[in-house]
Amino acid sequence: MQYFSRWCAVSSLSQDAAARLQAIFVDSQHLPHINELAAYPMQLAILLHLLHRRQFLPQQRTDLYAEYLKTFLDREQTQEKEPLLRQQRRVLEKTHAYLGWYLQAKAEEGKSSGSITRAELRDLLRSFLSGNQEEQALAEEIYSAITDRVLCLVERNDAFEFEVQSLREYFAAVHLFQNLTPKGNGNSRDDGLNALLIRPYWMNVCRFLMGLLAHGEIRGLMGNFKSASRVSAPHPLIRIMAAATLNDRICDDLDDSELREIIDFILEGPGVIFAHDGFLDASGSSLVFGHQAGRSQAVAHLKSRLSTESDPTTRAVIASMLRAHAIPEDRLGRWWWENHEDDSLWLRSAAHLHALHDLSTEQTSQLESLLTADSDPQIWALDTLVEGRHDSNEKSIVELAVRSLNTGAAETIKTRSATTDLEALGVLAADVLEGPYTKGAPLPPRSIYAMQSQTAQRIQQLSGHFQLPPEGSIRPDEWAPYLADVAEAWGQGWILRRVVSMTPAHLDLSALRLRLRNETLLSAVHAESDYRENRSNAQWWKSHFASTTDPTELMLATIAALEIAKPQVIIDIAGVLNAVVEKFTGKMYRTLERALKRDSTSYRIRVLDLQEALRLQTVNLSGRVLWLVWIITNDSTRDRIRNHLEPKVHDVLSAGTNEGIVVLSAAYSTRKLRPEKFKDTRQALRDSGWLDPQQFTSMTLGLAKLVLAKPQSWPVDLVQMAVDKLGAKAAEQTSSLADVAASCSWFRS
Repeated sequence: MQYFSRWCAVSSLSQDAAARLQAIFVDSQHLPHINELAAYPMQLAILLHLLHRRQFLPQQRTDLYAEYLKTFLDREQTQEKEPLLRQQRRVLEKTHAYLGWYLQAKAEEGKSSGSITRAELRDLLRSFLSGNQEEQALAEEIYSAITDRVLCLVERNDAFEFEVQSLREYFAAVHLFQNLTPKGNGNSRDDGLNALLIRPYWMNVCRFLMGLLAHGEIRGLMGNFKSASRVSAPHPLIRIMAAATLNDRICDDLDDSELREIIDFILEGPGVIFAHDGFLDASGSSLVFGHQAGRSQAVAHLKSRLSTESDPTTRAVIASMLRAHAIPEDRLGRWWWENHEDDSLWLRSAAHLHALHDLSTEQTSQLESLLTADSDPQIWALDTLVEGRHDSNEKSIVELAVRSLNTGAAETIKTRSATTDLEALGVLAADVLEGPYTKGAPLPPRSIYAMQSQTAQRIQQLSGHFQLPPEGSIRPDEWAPYLADVAEAWGQGWILRRVVSMTPAHLDLSALRLRLRNETLLSAVHAESDYRENRSNAQWWKSHFASTTDPTELMLATIAALEIAKPQVIIDIAGVLNAVVEKFTGKMYRTLERALKRDSTSYRIRVLDLQEALRLQTVNLSGRVLWLVWIITNDSTRDRIRNHLEPKVHDVLSAGTNEGIVVLSAAYSTRKLRPEKFKDTRQALRDSGWLDPQQFTSMTLGLAKLVLAKPQSWPVDLVQMAVDKLGAKAAEQTSSLADVAASCSWFRS
C-alpha cells in the first residue's frame, strides 16, 4: 500500500478520491489475476491508472488483461513515447501476439527460457511480416520500437522477454484466437481448445483463449471438456480447467442449467475429493466457487450427492464442501432435518454439517434416540454432539454425554471452547485426566450459566473443589478424599478408573480401601489392585481377558497390561493382546493410543523394555500392539521395533491411529515402502506433505489409475503421486503444441 499512496500523491488525487480508489482496489485484491499484475511496480501503476480511469477493475481475467494492455498502450500513445503506436498500433499488437506465441512454444519445447536475442528478434520480425509488403517495410521500425522503447517486453541479460509470464501467455492466446478459424478440420477454435486443454503447460493460455470466446462458443465449452477428458482421464486436468473457467468469470452469462452442467462435470465421481483436497485450485486449497460463478449450483449438486452417497469418507468430504459453499439462506440444518433418517450415516452427516444446534423438542428426542442406538465405530457420541454444535441442556442429552466420556471419549475429546454444557464437560474431563498435579486453565466465563443442566452444574461445582493430595504423597488418608471427590463427580467409568490408575505405585491400595465408603470407588480401586498384584501372573491376565466382555473394561485392561505387567508377562500373553486389540474399533484404538501417550509423557509409568525379546524373536506382536508398545518403551526397544513394524505398518494405519505420520517414521527402515500397501489409510494419513518419494518404490501406471479412480481410499500424498505419475506419462506421449499447429495448418504457411 506504500506504492499505492505514492502513486496517489504523484497523480494529485484528493483524499476522498484516493480513499475511494483504495477501497475498490482492496476489494479486488482477492482475485488471483489482479494479484498477478499488481506484483510488479510498472504493472501496478498501469492497473491503478486503469482503476482511476474506469473506477472499477474487470472481474473476468481475460478482460482485465485486455483493459490493462489498452490502458498501457493508450498511455504510451497519448504521451507520444512511441510515435509508431499512432500510425501502426494494430501491427504492433499483432506482432506482440505472435511473439507471445513464439516464445511460449519455444519454452515448451525446451529451446528457450522465454527470451529472445536481438539478432533472433530481427530475423523473426522479418519472417513474420514477410507476407504483407506494407507490414514488412515496418519490420525494422518495429524492431527499433521494441528494442529501444521496449513496449511490453523488457531486456534482461542481453535478451528480451515479457516482464510477466502471464502477459506472454495472454498474447499467445490472442494470436491463437486471431488465427484459428471458427470452423475447420484440425484448425478450428474447437480443435485448438482441445489441444490446449490436454497440455498443462498451456493452461493459462487456454484460460485466456476461453475468455476471448463469444457467448455461443462459451456455451459449447462442455463439449470441449468432455472431449479432452476422454483423453486425459482419470487425471483431473480437465476438471482443473473447467474450475478455472468459472473462477476466471468466463461463464458468468450462462444460465443456471448450463452452469450446473459444468459444476456436475467438475464434482462428479472422484471430482468432489479432488476439489476438497486442493487438486483443482492453483493455491492448493479446497475449491470454493464464487457467487454467480457456480456457488449455488455446487450447493445443489452437493445436496443431491449427500443424500445418496454411501461411502463414509466421501460423505464427510461432501458435507465439508457443502458447508464451505452454503450461505445462511440455504438453511442447511433445516434441509438436513427435513431429510431425517434413523441411521448412523445420517447422524454423522448432521454432525459434519453442524446441524445439531437450535433443535426443536421433537428433533432433540430424535437425536437422543439416534445417539442411544448409535454404534459408529469411528466416533464417540459426545464427539458427534460437539462437532454438530449441539447446544441444548436437555438432561437426557447431558447424561448421555457423560456416559460417552465414561466409555472412553474423555481421552480424545476435542472442544473448540467451553460455551456449552457439553463442551464444558469435555474440558473438565480432559483436565482431570491430566492428573491431580496438572491444573488446567480455568473455564472462561460463560453466558449460559442460567440455562445449565443440573448434571453439568454438579460436576463443575465438584471439580472446582477437588481435595488434591500433596505432591509426592503415598498416604491413603491424603488420597482418599481426592478419589472420593472424583467418584462423586463422574461416577463409574473411564474417568474414575483412569484417575485411580494414576495413584502412586507405592500407595497401599489395601489400606486405601479401608477408608472408602463409595461402592463405585471401591470397585475401581479393587480393579487397580488386581492389576498391580498380578503384574507377574500371566495366567491371571489370560483369564481376565477371556472372562471380560465389556469394551471399556477391555481397553482399561490393555492399558494396564502394557503399563504394569512385567515384560515376560507381556511376552507370554502376546497372542491374547493381539486378539483383543484386533477387535477394537477405530475410536477405541485412538483412545488407547492417547491414554498411553498421556501416561508416557507424564512419567507416571515405568518404561517398557522388550528389546531383547524382539532381538531374539521370542515375542510376536501384531502391528497394532507394536505401535502401542512403541509409545511407552525406551529407545533401544524402539530401534528393535522398527524392523518388526515396517511389514505390519498397514495394520496400524488401518486400525485408526491418530499418529499415522509418526507411525511411518517409527517403521521406516532401509527397505522402500510400496504405495499399494496404503489403500484405506486416508484417515490415518489425512495431512499432506509427509511423503518422501525416496522412501517409496515407483508407482505403476495401473496403480496410479486405480488411485485416481477412488481417491477417497488413499492418503492425499499418494493421490498426488498418482497425479504426477499420469501427468509425466502424458507429457512423454503428447507432442508439442507447435508440432500440432504446424501439422494442422493453424497459421499461414
